Amino acid sequence: MLSTEQLVNVLQSIQLASSLPTLAEGQSLAPVNIAQSTQQLAEQVRQQGGDVSQVDMHTIDLVGMVFEYMLSDENLPDSVKALLSYMHTPFLKLAFSDPGFFERPEHPARVLLNSLAEAGTRFVGNDGSVQYDMYQKIKDVVDRVIKDFNNDVNVIAELFIEFNSYTKNIIRRQELMERRATERVQGEERLREVK
Repeated sequence: MLSTEQLVNVLQSIQLASSLPTLAEGQSLAPVNIAQSTQQLAEQVRQQGGDVSQVDMHTIDLVGMVFEYMLSDENLPDSVKALLSYMHTPFLKLAFSDPGFFERPEHPARVLLNSLAEAGTRFVGNDGSVQYDMYQKIKDVVDRVIKDFNNDVNVIAELFIEFNSYTKNIIRRQELMERRATERVQGEERLREVK
């Protein structure tokens, strides 16, 4: 059986080999095949002459279920699903290196994934429409997770703080614009009443 450290090293090599593909104009990103990713991990483990313990297989399955659930969410646009699926390997590596990942709902990685999905649902349409350049922002976060995450949860926490700040600013601007529009309509109605 491979130790958790050896398994994390195998996942690190898979993560470094996987990056977001560069797409031509009009092309859409294909989501990561979670089953194929798990199979690739098993193959690399066998190449190292090892095997995965039953407990580690449960961890692999649990992370896979999280991403399969996300990929089946009908409210989340397909383009965002595809982007977020590329975080499977880093999150799998995180699940092995940080036991708090499953135990704490407020774990930075879980909160980041939820925030990215929520922003994708709110600001990206299935028809390809995007508000506030949100698709690119989500893509930047996913790309940084793939490139920069090296078993340090602080990287994930930092990305969450940056992304959360960005989305809060957008929401504040939206609320301000809505309030101004409401006030303008109310002002016009008062003016009509006075006339």
